[in-house]
Amino acid sequence: MATENTISVTVTLGSPALTQAGFGKILLLVEAANTVFATRTKTYANLTEVDVDWAVTDEEYLAAQAAFIQDAPPAGFKMGRYEAADVDYTTALNAIKLADNDWYFLTSTTRDGAKQALIAAWAEANGKIALFGDDDKTSVFGLALKVLGYDRSVVVYHSECDGSTSDQWPEIAWASRMSITTPGSTTWAEKNVKGITADTLTTTEINALKTANVSFFTESARGVTLPYQGKVASGEWIDVIHFADWQAEEIAFRVEALKIKKSFENKKIPATSKGITMYEGAIRGALDLGVTNGGLESYTLTMPNIADVSDADKLARLLKNTAIVGKLAGAFIYVNIAINLEV
Repeated sequence: MATENTISVTVTLGSPALTQAGFGKILLLVEAANTVFATRTKTYANLTEVDVDWAVTDEEYLAAQAAFIQDAPPAGFKMGRYEAADVDYTTALNAIKLADNDWYFLTSTTRDGAKQALIAAWAEANGKIALFGDDDKTSVFGLALKVLGYDRSVVVYHSECDGSTSDQWPEIAWASRMSITTPGSTTWAEKNVKGITADTLTTTEINALKTANVSFFTESARGVTLPYQGKVASGEWIDVIHFADWQAEEIAFRVEALKIKKSFENKKIPATSKGITMYEGAIRGALDLGVTNGGLESYTLTMPNIADVSDADKLARLLKNTAIVGKLAGAFIYVNIAINLEV
C-alpha cells in the first residue's frame, strides 16, 4: 500500500520507517510452502504457537526456540516466507516488506553463504539489522561484508552454526535477548544469552574473528559464557546503529504526531515563528529522550529563522534547514587497570 510521507529525517547511519514497537520485533526468513501459513508473515506469541506449525525437530522451530527461551522473550517473533515462485531471497524480502514492514531484526534459517549475502545486501538497502550465524573460524563471509563496509550486518561465529538439530542459533538468541532493551541504554557485549555454549578459541582465533568484526561466544575470565564483541561488519558498534535508527524514527514519530493532532483539531502549524517553535518542541522532546535513554551525551538543534524562510518554501509549505548535531554517549567495555604494589 502506498503511503504519503511528509517528513524527511536524515541521519548518516540510516533511518527505517516502522512503528515504535517494531524496534523490538524479529523476523525469521524461512523457506516454507503456503500450507504452513498463507500470508507472507505470521507472528508467534510463544513457542506453543510455533509448535502448531512446525515439528520440534524443524530448523524453524529450533530457531524460534532460541528466541523464546530467553528470560524476556521478544514482543513479537515473526516468520516471513520465501516462496518457490520467488526469484531469490531479494524478491522474497521485497514481498515480505510490502506485506508487513513492522519489524527490525532480520534473521534466517539459511546457512548458505550466497543466500546470506543477498540478505545482507537487502538489509543494508532497507534499514534493517541482519544477523547471521557462521561456523567458519577464518571468517571468509565476515571479511567479505567488512570489505563492503556494511553497517547493518552482524556475523556471529559458533562452531555449531550448521543448520542441524545441534545448531544453537546464537544470532537469533542474541537478537531476542537484546530486542527488549531500550535503544541507547546498553551495549550488546557481555549479555546473558541463554542456550548458547561457549566455544574454545585460541588467542589467534579470537584475534582473527575480531579483525573480521565477527562476534563470538566464549567464557569470560570468571567462567561465564558471554558474547563478544558486538559490532556490525563495518566495525561500528551494533548499539550505535540501533540507537541512530531509533532516534531518527522517534523524531519522525513525534513530528507526525504533532501534525496529526493539529489536523484533527482543525488547526494548522502556521508558517510563522510560532510554527517553527512547535516543531522545535517535538524534535527536542525526541532528542531529550535520546539523552535520557543513554544514547546521546548531548546535542545541538538549529532551527531556521522565519525571516530566512523563502517565499517559495512558504508557498510549497516546506520547512528546511533544521539541523541536529548529536554527541553519542558511547560505553566502556574494556578496562585497563594498573596496580603498583610497594613494600
